[in-house]
Amino acid sequence: MFGGAKPLTMNKKTNVILVRFLQSFVVLPFMTGALAFNPVLHFGQVIGINQNPKTATELAQDDSIIKAQALLKEKGEKIDAYFTAKNMPLAGYGKTMAEAAEKNGLDWRLVAAISVIESTGGRNTCQRVANNDFGWGSCTIGFDSREEAIRAIAAHLGGNMDSTRHYYKGKTTVGILETYNPPNVVPDYAHKVIRVMNSISPLEIGTEVTA
Repeated sequence: MFGGAKPLTMNKKTNVILVRFLQSFVVLPFMTGALAFNPVLHFGQVIGINQNPKTATELAQDDSIIKAQALLKEKGEKIDAYFTAKNMPLAGYGKTMAEAAEKNGLDWRLVAAISVIESTGGRNTCQRVANNDFGWGSCTIGFDSREEAIRAIAAHLGGNMDSTRHYYKGKTTVGILETYNPPNVVPDYAHKVIRVMNSISPLEIGTEVTA
């Protein structure tokens, strides 16, 4: 042999090590190729990195939505608490009333308070038609459900219905109530409704509605 070097001998252990060493050269090119040529399988996905973290603005918007939902829930619960305390049938419709009022730009207590003055919260509802707890249309207009009635009344009072927009659009709470039942027809109507509103929840500082 050249230089007296000993011949290379292979035992079982050496074979295993050599095979694993060679396999590493096969796996690495395969992974590199997969990452380079597959637009779906990219490095961020392989190691689990979030490639689209929310911005500070998006996080703030999420927080704002959560707070608004919690506030709306609280308003609905206050309406229900008032109805429940007085054993009125409209207990349980507080969330629907608060949502309808908010959607139409109304004071969240308004629809509930009108129902109290008009039907004692559903206890003395219109008899000639169904699901009208608001005296709407002088008790000549019915609704398929109380939920439908609540949403319809709120839309009318918010000036969002074609047939009544010219009566209610852009008016304050007092203006809405004096249109709903003018002082020469039902004296002190607006103040009666507002007193109920304040019983549901005290007036916030700076609002224009006074009893």
